[in-house]
Amino acid sequence: MKDVKDVKDVKGWSEGTEEKKIGDVMRVVEVFILSGSGVLGDASQSHPSPVKTDNKFAGSGGSISTMEDILAQYPTLTTFGFGTFKNERPIAPSDRTFNPERIRILRKTLPLILRPSKKFDVGSYGGKHVAEHFVGTYFSNGEFILAMLMDGYKMRHGEGPNAVFQATYLFPSEWRHPVPTTRPKGARKAVWEQFVRSRAEVATWELQGFPAE
Repeated sequence: MKDVKDVKDVKGWSEGTEEKKIGDVMRVVEVFILSGSGVLGDASQSHPSPVKTDNKFAGSGGSISTMEDILAQYPTLTTFGFGTFKNERPIAPSDRTFNPERIRILRKTLPLILRPSKKFDVGSYGGKHVAEHFVGTYFSNGEFILAMLMDGYKMRHGEGPNAVFQATYLFPSEWRHPVPTTRPKGARKAVWEQFVRSRAEVATWELQGFPAE
């Protein structure tokens, strides 16, 4: 099947017969429908997890899964990450007990600090630290992985507790810690203004009882 870029005469619909124009349009529609593509891209390739679209804080713009979905799909996912520390002991039920409110706050944080990308640029351990500094509260490695998977980000995991996600950060690395309070020299105005708005939003969140970073 032809990809959209292979459909010819898309720019030249004003030329030719009405039948040809209609035929070109129908071919484009067919490609989009049958490939699962659209404005947000091919969700079947980017977000393979089982889905339930029930959370408005999805940062990936793709499919959303429940906590139960993810934990069932990844039986070794714990608050530590994948497995336990140095895998010195078997996984206990308490290792897989996540606080839904903390996951909710983390999922609200994700769209403020990162976005989908073609590259796998966000590691779980580094990402959880970026989220911690941005919000001012502690998040575990496993909580970050769970939140990213719930929001549909594509993951790569080999060995060890950490994972890497198909995402990139919205602001420069030097802003991650310490979080700047004034516009850094050379910072783009639009990026800085968005950063300030996001920080202002975080300041309105109720985080009483959450551990400090």
